[in-house]
Amino acid sequence: MKTVCTVGTLANEWGFFNSSRFVAFWTLIFIRIVTGLAGEGRSVWKKDPHFSPVSETQMFLYDTFPKEFLWGVGTGAFQVEGSWRKDGKGSSIWDRFIHSEFRAADSTDAFSDSYTLLDKDLSALDFLGVTFYQFSISWSRLFPTGVVAAPNEKGLQYYNTLIDSLLYRNIDPVVTLYHWDLPLMLQDKYGGWKNESVIDIFNDYATFCFQTFGDRVKYWITIHNPYLVAWHGYGTGIHAPGEKGKITTVYSVGHNLIKAHAKVWHNYKNHFQPYQKGMMSIVLGSHWIEPNKSEDALDIAKCQQSMERVLGWFAKPIHGDGDYPEELKNEFSFLPRFTEDEKNYIKGTADFFAFSFGPNNFKPPNTLPKMGQNLSLNLREVLNWIKLEYNSPRILIAENGWFTDSHVKTDDTTAIYMMKNFINKVLQAIKYDNIDVFGYTAWSLLDGFEWQHAYNIRRGLFYVDFKSEKKERIPKSSALHYKQIIQENGFFPKESTPSLQAQFSCDFSWGITESVLKVRQPLDKANIGRSVIRFPSEQDLLASSTNPIAKHRQKCRLQAGIHLIQPCCNIPFLFSQAESVASSPQFCDSSLYLWNITGDGLLHKVKGVKLKTRPAQCTDFVSIKKQLDLLEKMKVTHYRFALDWSLILPNGDLSVVNRQVLRYYRCVISEVLKLNVQSMVTLYYPTHAYLGLPGPLLQAGGWLNQSTAYAFQDYAALCFRELGDLVKLWITINEPNRLSDVYNRSSNDTYQAAHNLLIAHAMAWRIYDEQYRSFQYGKVSLSLHSDWAEPANPYSESHSEAANRFLQFEIGWFANPIFKTGDYPATMREYISFKNRNGLSYSLLPSFTSEEKQLIKGAADFYALNHFTTRFVVHEPQNGSQYEFDRDIQFLQDITCLSSPSRLAVVPWGLRKVLRWIKNTYGDIDIYITANGIDDQSLDNDELRNYYLGKYVQEVLKAYYIDKVRIKGYYAFKMTEEKSKPRFGFFTSDSKGKPSVKFYNNLISNNGFPADYSACNPSRQEKQCSFCLFISQKKPLIFFTCCLFSTLILLLTIIFFHKRKRRKQDKFVYLKKGKNIL
Repeated sequence: MKTVCTVGTLANEWGFFNSSRFVAFWTLIFIRIVTGLAGEGRSVWKKDPHFSPVSETQMFLYDTFPKEFLWGVGTGAFQVEGSWRKDGKGSSIWDRFIHSEFRAADSTDAFSDSYTLLDKDLSALDFLGVTFYQFSISWSRLFPTGVVAAPNEKGLQYYNTLIDSLLYRNIDPVVTLYHWDLPLMLQDKYGGWKNESVIDIFNDYATFCFQTFGDRVKYWITIHNPYLVAWHGYGTGIHAPGEKGKITTVYSVGHNLIKAHAKVWHNYKNHFQPYQKGMMSIVLGSHWIEPNKSEDALDIAKCQQSMERVLGWFAKPIHGDGDYPEELKNEFSFLPRFTEDEKNYIKGTADFFAFSFGPNNFKPPNTLPKMGQNLSLNLREVLNWIKLEYNSPRILIAENGWFTDSHVKTDDTTAIYMMKNFINKVLQAIKYDNIDVFGYTAWSLLDGFEWQHAYNIRRGLFYVDFKSEKKERIPKSSALHYKQIIQENGFFPKESTPSLQAQFSCDFSWGITESVLKVRQPLDKANIGRSVIRFPSEQDLLASSTNPIAKHRQKCRLQAGIHLIQPCCNIPFLFSQAESVASSPQFCDSSLYLWNITGDGLLHKVKGVKLKTRPAQCTDFVSIKKQLDLLEKMKVTHYRFALDWSLILPNGDLSVVNRQVLRYYRCVISEVLKLNVQSMVTLYYPTHAYLGLPGPLLQAGGWLNQSTAYAFQDYAALCFRELGDLVKLWITINEPNRLSDVYNRSSNDTYQAAHNLLIAHAMAWRIYDEQYRSFQYGKVSLSLHSDWAEPANPYSESHSEAANRFLQFEIGWFANPIFKTGDYPATMREYISFKNRNGLSYSLLPSFTSEEKQLIKGAADFYALNHFTTRFVVHEPQNGSQYEFDRDIQFLQDITCLSSPSRLAVVPWGLRKVLRWIKNTYGDIDIYITANGIDDQSLDNDELRNYYLGKYVQEVLKAYYIDKVRIKGYYAFKMTEEKSKPRFGFFTSDSKGKPSVKFYNNLISNNGFPADYSACNPSRQEKQCSFCLFISQKKPLIFFTCCLFSTLILLLTIIFFHKRKRRKQDKFVYLKKGKNIL
C-alpha cells in the first residue's frame, strides 16, 4: 500500500507509507492499541454507548464565560497592512510570491491599507469592545533585509503608535513576531527556514522587539502556525516561498522552526520576563478528525495518528516531552533528531497553549493526513484532546473563525452561525470539561489578502471595498454578533421566560394524530385510483386471517369444498395500515359442521341443519381492535384520523357510494367513543405519495379543475350526514398550503389549485353550518402547516422582511381569506406584482369574486395548525414563475440547534411565537394544535421525542397562560410510524409501544405541569363513568364469567339436590330393612 501526496508533482519521498515499512507500522499500531502506550488523547473518541441525544452537556449552552475571560480579534501584517513598497519597507517572500504566482498582482498592493488607515482600524476595535488585539509585526518593515541593524524609523513609528493607541483604549496588544512574511533577502541568501542560520537572525529580531516594545506588551507569539509554514511553504508550494521539495525538507524546516521558537522563548525568559512580566507561546494550528466507527480501535488509532502528524508534530516537543511523537519517528527514518540537551531545552517552552482552528487548517483537504477518517469542526473535542494529551495546559484560542465568498459584503450570515457554534463549543469545554481556556481570538478584524485564496474569500468582521479610495471599515453581521457576545460575556436565551408550573383548563383536549386510515383492497393496474368492491372468496379469508386456528379451519373448509360466506354477510375485502377484514364470518354462516378430528381432520357440513346468525358487528374488524388497544395505551381524550375520499366515492361523485367503507369508519368512531375518546375527523389528507383524489377527478385535472371543489362539497355533505352524529370536530383539508409541492409545474398552477382548495373548504363549511350544525353541534375548520419563521440573520432587515414574507406566503395565503379579509394577503399580492413589473416572474394570483369572498370569509370555527419546527429564513432573490421563486427565500440550517434525523430543528419557543402571531394577526380565536411531533430514530428509547414533547408543550402552556392564547387542544403526531419513513410514531409499525407513550401519558394525566396539586381531580361521577367504561369494555369477559358462574351454581345445586335425594333414599332403604328384621 502506498499513499502519496496529491498536490503538485512531488517525488516518492512524499509517501506516507512505503511497502517495506507497512508490516512494521501496523504491528506498532497493534501493540500501541493493546498496551495503551499512546497519549490519553485517544480516549476522546471512545463514545458512551448509552449516549443521550438530548444530554444538556451536548446541546447549545446558554451561560456566561468566566469574568476574567479575554475577548480579542486578530490580523496578520501581510494580509492587511498594504504599502509594501512604502516608507522604506523591504520585500518579503510573499511580495514576490503573489506577483509571480497570482494574476492581477497590482491589485494586491494596497490590501486593506492598515499601515496608512490605522485610525479606522482602531475605530473598528472600539466598536467591538475587545480586550486584546492580536497583530503581527512585519519583519521586513522594521528591518528591510531581515538582519538587525538600524531599524526603519517609519515602520518603528507605526508599531509604537499602534501599541500606544491600543493601551490608551485599554486593549492589550498580543504581538506575533512572525506570521509567514520572511524578509526576501533571508530567503535568497540563506534559503529561508531550511537554513539554521535564520534561527539566530530571528532571535536577534525578537530581541530588538522585546527591547523596543516589551515594556508595553504582555503577550508574545513567536511564530503563527508553523505547520502551514513548513507544509505549504516547502512541501505543497501553495504558500510562499512556493517550494515543492522533498518531504525531508518539510520536516527539516519544521525542525528549525521549533528550535527558533525555543531559542526566542529562552531569550525572553532569561533576559526580559523578570522585569517585563510578559508571557510567550507559539500558535499551533490543527484540523480535527472523527473515526468512521467510534467503537473501532483501529479507526481510533488512525485518528490519533492523524492528530500527531499535524498538531503533535510541534505540540509534543514544546508542550510534551521535548521530542516528536513516536509514530512520526518510527515512520520517517529521515526525521531530524533532537539530542537529549535539545529535548530538555525545547520542552516546556510555552507559557500557555496558543491554538489556531480555522479554514487554513482544513484546506486543501487532500493535503491532510485523514487516514480514511472524517474531518470535523468540533472545537470542543479537539480542546479535550489537547487537555488529555498535554496535561491540561492553559489555552488561548489564538485564531478561530470561518470564511465567506468574495461577493458577500456585510450580510455574512454563515459566518454568524459558525462563530456562534465555535464560541459555544469553547464555553461547553470550560463549563462541562473543566478545560482552562482563558481567551478567544476572532479572525480576522478586516477583510484582507487570504494567502493562496487571494481575494476569492473574505474572513473579516469588517467589510472593506479594496477598490475604493477610502476603504471604510463597515461592520458585518458577524461583527454585530461578536460585539453582542462580548457585551453579554456569553449567550442569553432568546426566550428567557422560565418554565411554568401550571395546568391547562379541565376541558383541554389531549389528542393523538394519525394520517389516513387507508382502507384498501387489492387492485389491478387498471383500477388504480378507483375503489372497486368485491366480496371475499375463501382464498381471501385464508390469506387475510391472522388467527392460526381460524386459518386452519378455513383451510380445512377449502379442502372440503365448503363455501361459508352467504349473501347475508358479504363484506368488502379491506385492509389498511392494520388489517381491517371482518374476522368473524362464522357468525354469518348458518351451517353446522362436524370436525373429523380422528379421520381426515376436515370439517363436514351437517345437511339439513341451520343455525341462527347475526348481522356483522364493529368488533368483527381486527384493525379496530388494534386501534382501540393503542388508543387505550395512549390515554388521550381525542383521536384525529383521516378518511379516504377515493374509497368512499370511487367515481368522485355520489353515483357510487361505498357503504361498507363508510360502515368501517363509523365503526372506528363509535368504538372509539366507548373509550370516552372523541374523534376529530379529517375529510381529505393528501400527501406527496398519495394525493387521495378519486381517479375520475384526478384524470379531470384534480384541484386545477373547479369542479373538484363541488365534488368535495358533495363528499363532505355525505360524511356529515353519515357520521356527523358521532363527530364534533371536523377538519376539511389537511395542509392545503403544502400542495404546492404537487401542483408545481408553474406558479399559476400552484395558485389555481390553492384557490380551488379554499373554495372547496368554504363550501363544505357552509354546508355544515346551514344544514347540520343546528342538531349535530360540531365545529369545522382546516389544518394549516404553520411552522414559525425567524430571520436567519437577526441583524439584516432583508432577512426580517423575508421571514415575514414566508409567513404570509405559507400561512396567510390560506388564513387571511378565511380569518380576516376574504382575500389573499396584501403583502403577497404586492410582492408578486413587484416581481412582475421587474420581469422576474409571470405569476398571477387569482382573484375572488365578491360572492366568493363572502363565501370564504369566516368559514372556520377555530384555527387548526400543524407545527413541527422553526425555519431560519434568508432573503435570496430568484427569477422564474414558480411559487418557491416568488417568495425570494432560502432556508438555513442552524448547526447549533438540536435536530432530528430528518434535520428538523428543535426550537420550542417557535411554537409559542407562531401562536402569538396567529392571535395578533387573526384575533382572539380558538386554536387547536392538530399535529406536533418529531422523528426519532430509536425504537426502544426515544429520548428525543420525550424532550421535544416536554419542551413544546411547555411553550404551549406559556402561550396559554402568559399570552392568553385560546388554545383548546394539543394533538401529538403521530400514533404509529410507517415503514421506510421517518419515525414519527409513538408505536412502531408492528404496534410496539415506545417510552414516549408513558411520557405523554404523564403529561395528559397531569394536564400540563402542575405544582403540588391537580385542579382537575376526577369527580365522583367521572369515577363512576370509569367503572362504567370498564364494564363496557369487558362485556364479553363479564358475560362469559357470569355464564360460567351460573353454570357452576346450577351444577352445585344439582349435585346438592341429587345428594340430598340419595341420602333420603338410603335412609328409607335402611328403615325398611330394619322393619323386616324386626
